[in-house]
Amino acid sequence: MMTKREPKLPENYHRVLKVLAQHIEEAAEEIIVLMRRDEREAITSKVQASYTREERARALQAAEKLKAKLSQFVDAFHLEKQTFTEDQIMHAKLTLLWTLLEDTRSRNLVGYGRIPLTLQKEIDSWIEDFLRVLNEFRT
Repeated sequence: MMTKREPKLPENYHRVLKVLAQHIEEAAEEIIVLMRRDEREAITSKVQASYTREERARALQAAEKLKAKLSQFVDAFHLEKQTFTEDQIMHAKLTLLWTLLEDTRSRNLVGYGRIPLTLQKEIDSWIEDFLRVLNEFRT
């Protein structure tokens, strides 16, 4: 284990390292989940197995090593855990989805070329439906 030392980083660097650490941890966790499953199918995607058993084992080992190294990194730079509440996480995800949906309205896709008015209306109708469902999270 690394020896604790006084932090010498400016606060801005400290925040950047915390975000980096979170992304490293999320990536390692996603790799571990991916390597522990053979295949996964959802509504919009399908993940097909492409690694051998040995390759999966090496990837899992590397992901665990990455997490161990991350733990040392967090200790070395005194990167305290960020605490999130469920409503913060929910709000962030819903805000991102809301923004993506608004940006996908036909009037906002003018740079993508012209499409028939009937398709524009159909897309916008779907967008409205999605927005109505997202609005249910607020109530």
